[in-house]
Amino acid sequence: MADPKEALRYVESSEYRKEYARQLAKRLAADMDIRRVIDEGGDYAFSLLDDLVGKIKESLLVDAVADARAHAKALGLEGLSDFEIRQVVAASVENVGTEAMHGLEARLAELDRALTRMEDGGASLATIRASVTAEGAAKGLLSGLSSVLTSTAAGIVADIESNVLRSAAFGTDQKMREDDPDAEPPLWRWETREDDKVCEDLYENSCAPRHGDELTMEEWGAFGEPQSPNLICSIYAKGAFSNCRCVLEPANAAANPEPLNITEAAARGRERAQAAFPEVA
Repeated sequence: MADPKEALRYVESSEYRKEYARQLAKRLAADMDIRRVIDEGGDYAFSLLDDLVGKIKESLLVDAVADARAHAKALGLEGLSDFEIRQVVAASVENVGTEAMHGLEARLAELDRALTRMEDGGASLATIRASVTAEGAAKGLLSGLSSVLTSTAAGIVADIESNVLRSAAFGTDQKMREDDPDAEPPLWRWETREDDKVCEDLYENSCAPRHGDELTMEEWGAFGEPQSPNLICSIYAKGAFSNCRCVLEPANAAANPEPLNITEAAARGRERAQAAFPEVA
């Protein structure tokens, strides 16, 4: 496993980026215009999503990729080429973005149903517009859209980082086989973050019981590797990304002798990001 200090450093910086992305989304959501949402619907909502993705790419993408690459190296994994990195980033942005569009469409449909109920109740269009544009009412009606944008922002960052590490592991496995084609397929050890957020061991498709298990890449592929959609932490995630933070490491890499306490490192990362947005509630 990576040096404990490196592991904690990566946790803190990753949490910083995800929280910074959330704060970008909250700032964008705070400026949403309920009138434009009603009048323009999906066109307006999707333009907000495009704006958010652009801000994330501009402020976080380079750092997220560079840091994930450095962490992969610390884990003893092969590096990815610039072309492979571009593929990983494009796939993550497309997958999470597509799921976000579905989420926005669903929230817009809910808003439309709420407005229809008001109209069916006899309220005039002028009355409806006046009531929904009041500050408190607008905030409540837009909360669903805000939630989609916020989860999407963190999801893009998390998905890119996870997929860089996953792709590096697959690349390393391939190189190990090419270097010694007559050897037994290399084994890969499942490593959790070993904190209180790891999926409990009550279910077979949770992460805790897999910690320390060693299988080949093919076996993990059949059983479900980190971030697989069959994992508990993926099933209950919002959007197209997974909440799984586990990684596969070469089985011959040294394991940490004791669990790491990442709670403080994660909190520091979030607090640093929040401090950059003091005006966001």
